Amino acid sequence: HGVFFNYANDGNIQKNTLNNNGYSSVGWGSGQIYLRQSDYNNIDGNVIDSSVDPDPSITVNKGIFLEDHCDYNIITNNIVQRQIYGVNLHYYSSHNTVMNNTMDRCLAGMEIYANGEYNEVRENILSNNNGVGINLRRYCRYNTIVNNQFIDNVGYLGKQALATISSSP
Repeated sequence: HGVFFNYANDGNIQKNTLNNNGYSSVGWGSGQIYLRQSDYNNIDGNVIDSSVDPDPSITVNKGIFLEDHCDYNIITNNIVQRQIYGVNLHYYSSHNTVMNNTMDRCLAGMEIYANGEYNEVRENILSNNNGVGINLRRYCRYNTIVNNQFIDNVGYLGKQALATISSSP
């Protein structure tokens, strides 16, 4: 990981450049910025990139990864490029705000996975992603997705897609 908060609350991750950090092939994966069971943090103004496009055979690499009950975090003004997921809110991560970010050339711009609730995703640019712009799956409820720009996201099976929403496993 470039930055790892584990059970860390009320912190700031601001104005960093992260390149080629966070690659792992075990567990749920890792992120260039990775928070685990961490609440009330501010992730702002970071640039996250890789030197190559994401490898679809390694599906665990994320730009900004919040895992396992990360709540009330604010993710703003970041540029995330060439990751598997630009931003991933994973496993009961709820009440987070994702706003004014750019997620470009990822396999999926953003994902909310496994019981993520009451997250707000607004005014982001999701562009040139090889999957969908935003993917919600596995019992995600009460999330707000509004005023985002979806530009040239290919979608699965080569079809244009803005977002996929699924409530079943």
